[in-house]
Amino acid sequence: MGAPVPAPQLSILRVSKQVYAEAMKAGWEGTRKCFFDLHVFEVIADSEAGPKSQFNCLGKIELNFTHKMYFQFFGVEDDASNHTIHLDSSKSKGSYLTRIPNLTELRIRFRNFEDGWLGFPWTDSYSTDPRDYLSVTCCQRTMVDWIMTLAFPFIKSLPKVTLEGYVRKPSKDKWEHILQMDKDGVAHGFDHGKELSAILSTPAQYVCQYARTLFQQY
Repeated sequence: MGAPVPAPQLSILRVSKQVYAEAMKAGWEGTRKCFFDLHVFEVIADSEAGPKSQFNCLGKIELNFTHKMYFQFFGVEDDASNHTIHLDSSKSKGSYLTRIPNLTELRIRFRNFEDGWLGFPWTDSYSTDPRDYLSVTCCQRTMVDWIMTLAFPFIKSLPKVTLEGYVRKPSKDKWEHILQMDKDGVAHGFDHGKELSAILSTPAQYVCQYARTLFQQY
């Protein structure tokens, strides 16, 4: 956990009208806005009232969702009867990332296994008992690859995209390299259509592992 953020010196807002305007602009445009819920993100992105009407509030954002929420964000749904998944483009919110004016920096943060069943996209719950949180989850490396594949068409043109949180360095380096190469117009070997088809044809249970085994890999 990072160091606590000190409270702002609000007295500066009373110095003068010019200083007030400059401080408000710096506060709203110079800080990163972090979203932990896709519905809150959607409401804020759609809003035209308040500070968003005056400042570029969403120039720097961080998405900090559970795996399940990332899948919902990009329109992926599961078929509980046969444990397969499909993509419903009409329900995807990914296009928000292409429509936010002047979005220059995007952080995609991946959470760790403390989220328990929330890290598993294909079920509502395994247990309400915290002792059962280690029962079943998904391979984190696979989930990072799948989520980034789903995100790719919406984020590839953004000036800066970084992966943060519970992501292994090889995965982080791989995806940040692909995104940079794509922006530079250099061949990178990533075939989005092929990889997306592979994801959608994979039964969900094939990527499930016991969490205790996965903990030994990180």
